[in-house]
Amino acid sequence: KGLLGRAFRAVWAEKRAVQCSVAAPLEMQFDLPSHPPGCALSERPARYWEVEVSGEAPGIDYGGTFLVPIYARV
Repeated sequence: KGLLGRAFRAVWAEKRAVQCSVAAPLEMQFDLPSHPPGCALSERPARYWEVEVSGEAPGIDYGGTFLVPIYARV
């Protein structure tokens, strides 16, 4: 299930591994496909983008999912 608690169908996905320090902020950039579908939370089914982040370090495991505002170009 996605962040909004509903079953979802992925339209685009990318997975990458990065190395980072526990004490440093993590900055990420993604190249989206050309003409990505924009968010439409009021539609049924809702259309939205999310980023799922997970990490493991000795004594600390992390997992989080974040909604990302992506808007279609007009």
